[in-house]
Amino acid sequence: MKIKNVYKFILTYLISFTLGVITVPVQAAFYEQIDNQQKMMGQSPLLDNSLQKSFDYSDLRQLQIKKNKSNFYYLVNLIRQNKLLEAEKELKRFLKQNPNISIFYDVQGLLYQVKNKPVLAQQSYEHALKITPKDYLAYMGLSKLALDDKKIMQARDYAIKANLLNEGALQPYFLLLEIALQNNNSNEIDKILKTALTKLKNNQLFERRVITQWGSYYVSRKQPEKFLELAKKFSKKYPNDYNGSMLLAEVYSSIGQKKQAIQILRSLVKRNKQEVKVRILLAQLLSEKADTEKEVLGLFDNALEIKPKDSNLYLLKANYLIKIGKIHAAFKVSQQLNKSNPGSVIRNIIQGNAYRADKKFEQAIAAYEIAYIAQPNNSLLFVLSDLLYKQGNSKKAIQFLKQVIKKEPENLPVHYYLASRYQQSNDFINAIKYYDAILNKTPDNVIVLNNIAWLYEQQDLSKALIYAQKAVQKAPDSPDILDTLGYILLKQKRAIESVEILEKALSLSPDTPVIQYHLALAYKEANDLKKAKNILENLVNSKNNFSELNEAKKILQEIIRAEGR
Repeated sequence: MKIKNVYKFILTYLISFTLGVITVPVQAAFYEQIDNQQKMMGQSPLLDNSLQKSFDYSDLRQLQIKKNKSNFYYLVNLIRQNKLLEAEKELKRFLKQNPNISIFYDVQGLLYQVKNKPVLAQQSYEHALKITPKDYLAYMGLSKLALDDKKIMQARDYAIKANLLNEGALQPYFLLLEIALQNNNSNEIDKILKTALTKLKNNQLFERRVITQWGSYYVSRKQPEKFLELAKKFSKKYPNDYNGSMLLAEVYSSIGQKKQAIQILRSLVKRNKQEVKVRILLAQLLSEKADTEKEVLGLFDNALEIKPKDSNLYLLKANYLIKIGKIHAAFKVSQQLNKSNPGSVIRNIIQGNAYRADKKFEQAIAAYEIAYIAQPNNSLLFVLSDLLYKQGNSKKAIQFLKQVIKKEPENLPVHYYLASRYQQSNDFINAIKYYDAILNKTPDNVIVLNNIAWLYEQQDLSKALIYAQKAVQKAPDSPDILDTLGYILLKQKRAIESVEILEKALSLSPDTPVIQYHLALAYKEANDLKKAKNILENLVNSKNNFSELNEAKKILQEIIRAEGR
């Protein structure tokens, strides 16, 4: 299926870079160590429990342990901030000073993985294990490497070893979960998550994250009621606890039961005078209802009283005012922000949003440019580029994007954005060029494989088929990916194979008009006119307005005329 909305392009692609129920980056295990450390009292505690179980420090003096651990956190934070050159430079220095400390080889392995150098990463992790055979992070890294290389059993063995070494850590369970998901083993998935909840029962934060992952899995299988059941049990376990009630409210909200969510959140607001998150979530839910303006603005103002220096709260309030058409009031919020937090780039973003809503695009571009120069990030870059395109200034947008790629060649979302823009303008050569740059770094990216297949579908069906088949190998249960393959097979006059693929796609997404349309075409090509007619009649008589609707009407009339002969 060809996705035409560029925002959907970018959103879907960016999701693939984040930690979710499907993908667990190896960095997560390292970052978990950092986050645990930051939650503990004081600066650089000697050893938290998870690190103490991970490494054998018996041959080091306590002072040296503390120093090495501090350096470890420092290096991982550099990688977390994407300061890879600085991290590499500092790591070389620490390795020269401490050639027999395994954690620095773990960091080296992480750095190589982030830079997509799996062979060197494996060598680093294996060297760490020679120094410290019970190195939890090394096993985590090796497991992820094996998983990326489709060595599922080896990945599972490494993940189990990591889990046994550190049962109190969260990430090994999530890595085992990813492996079970790739095997589509629902019983194993439930077993892993149930074990995780049992082992982590004394860590409320980890329990919450396991339930969230488990719930996401249930939602993906269209079983939201099971997610709600988990949240209710968690809330019952911690009856008057803020986190338990918040989770329950968030689940109610996520499954569309907004009334129950609002009821819980209103209660939490009364009981928790200093919690900002609950006020913002309640404001966001109420903002979807009529006649709630006074309560919503009151919640934003209350949140700002608690955190008057939080620029993001001003942004949320301003965006709500823009949504309800009070653009002048949004500009006033930007002025208030300038008084409380002078120099904040959020002020320029608020102004850009307000100008854009008021259709003053030149002023919006100017405001966004100031914000981007002060604080470059992809979100601002894409908004700015969209406006330039809307103004008909695609040349400046492309030049801007190419400059970013020149400075940040590893910034794959920008490659993706530029490729999708070229695709929309039917510049196939440049679109494929930038998609290929992504595949060089992430060869299993199914979205990119799918998009290249669509590009070649219009000029080289044999190449299109190769990319579509690769995408289906990576995502065999994605209806959009299956639709692409089915349609390409249809174009190659392989109707029987096309029908088989498209029937599976429709079973996974029965209400998608374009898949229905493609299947009707395949039935027609296979000379099954009755099935083709049934689908087309349902499409034409439905209220769905999709791009091929007029073509569907024409083909339906052709079939009706053929029947009348």
